[in-house]
Amino acid sequence: MADTRETIVPLFESGRRRRRPGCRRPRGWEWGGLLFVGLLAGLAVVGLRDVEPAFPLLGGHAWTVARPESLAIVTRFDGPPAQVTGGDTLKVEGERIRLFGVDAPESGQACTRADGRSWPCGAEASAALKRLVAEAGGQVSCIIEVRDAGGWAVSTCEAGGLDLGAAMVRSGLALAGRQYSARYAALEAEAKHRGAGLWAGSFEAPWDWRRANPE
Repeated sequence: MADTRETIVPLFESGRRRRRPGCRRPRGWEWGGLLFVGLLAGLAVVGLRDVEPAFPLLGGHAWTVARPESLAIVTRFDGPPAQVTGGDTLKVEGERIRLFGVDAPESGQACTRADGRSWPCGAEASAALKRLVAEAGGQVSCIIEVRDAGGWAVSTCEAGGLDLGAAMVRSGLALAGRQYSARYAALEAEAKHRGAGLWAGSFEAPWDWRRANPE
């Protein structure tokens, strides 16, 4: 009967490293090839940083940077001050921005106070947003959530570190756009409980007003 034995060979030994039969040391030109492949891989990774972002630059004074944690684009406007065009809309160098997750009364919309008097709730919502932006020197920082069918950049925007959508809903001058997001639903419930802004009287939801008053 043949003698069968098991031989344990350590991975590393003191002194010379043992090679298994049939193995050979890589030649010099093979090492060079591996280094070349590694260099190409490194250049490819660097090149990915220069790929055009998912959304275009918003004007000549804007810069964008990818946010890996949200796969969104942060756009900071460092040029001309943001121009408020409504209770939930802004314009920066021709780019139209709509606040994400909120819906404010339209500019020509009127609401009714608790005493029955009419008041221009749309104009007051726009004025409130202008004040918030002006207090930050006109500088806004937006995360573009999506572009709508009309080309608007629907965005979460801050001014002076304040979430503009949240501030408008908290003041009662905008509603939470639940058809798009429930992000500000709790703030809306709080404003309603306090009787703030629109909730101090009666009003028509902005989406209903637009349906009844098409442009």
